[in-house]
Amino acid sequence: MLSTFYATLSPMLVLFTCILFGYAMSKFKLLPKDTATALSRLEYYILGPALSLSSLSKNCTPESISKEYVLILYGLAAGILAIFISYLVAGFFAKDGYQNRVYKYAIAFGNFAYMGQPLVLAIFGDEMLYKYIVFTMPLTILVTTWGVSILIPTKRVKGKLLFLKNAVKFPTVMALTGVLIGITGLINVLPQFISQTLSSLGGCMGPIAMLLLGVVVGQYNLKEILTNKKAYYASIMRLIIAPTIIVAVFAVLGCSKTALLLILFAFSAPHGLNTVVYPASSGHDASLGASMSIISHTFSIITMPIMYALFTMLLG
Repeated sequence: MLSTFYATLSPMLVLFTCILFGYAMSKFKLLPKDTATALSRLEYYILGPALSLSSLSKNCTPESISKEYVLILYGLAAGILAIFISYLVAGFFAKDGYQNRVYKYAIAFGNFAYMGQPLVLAIFGDEMLYKYIVFTMPLTILVTTWGVSILIPTKRVKGKLLFLKNAVKFPTVMALTGVLIGITGLINVLPQFISQTLSSLGGCMGPIAMLLLGVVVGQYNLKEILTNKKAYYASIMRLIIAPTIIVAVFAVLGCSKTALLLILFAFSAPHGLNTVVYPASSGHDASLGASMSIISHTFSIITMPIMYALFTMLLG
């Protein structure tokens, strides 16, 4: 169990150290004011898509798709279950209003991409990362549709049009492009430097995302962020209770160990930056999201390795 714990702890500490660097740079005003915007666009348009393209194009073959399609169904079912849990629980944190929406999103979905993907890559390698990306594709769709409609409620009037518009996001398009390249075998005819470039850029996604979190948190009063009691309760829900419930449900349903492992890493991830970025962009107070993000990312250094260690001990 200890060896499993330390194997997960090491990459977690690397990512958390990046948060500290970003926070220090922000607090000492060593970065331009628009640094957070620039880094978020870098993640959105280059680093995240590069990681998806690199992994999917290498591993997404007709043979593997025929074997892994069930992961997409598991991902969709797990995402719907997570949303259902969020509706049951969010009312205990905020009865109604915009904060209730923020809690719903935060309880349903964590930082499964920016935290989960680099962690899975570091621990299990490229093949498991491919399975993880396949599993989280439905989660990405749910985040960019249901999630956006929750965090930016003024856009809900568009109804189904909003759903379709938000589903066709650049990272999703790039992921599907990676699938196409893998299925058609184009990866075998692409110049080697393109594959190497995508792989190198994808490897930067995790550290840059954590730097971004540090920069964003550095824009707020740290004392106020760390004294929000509800943010601690929400972090416990996000890191321990919700993933335990979801893993237990799918274990009872007889899911494979691999599927349960993917569920664990995706749903035990800390709160993401969307609870900061979207409220700020729509004129709402983003301090709640900042509190949950920094508190949950700090706790996740311990909770994710422990959750994984317990998982391996109980399921072998």
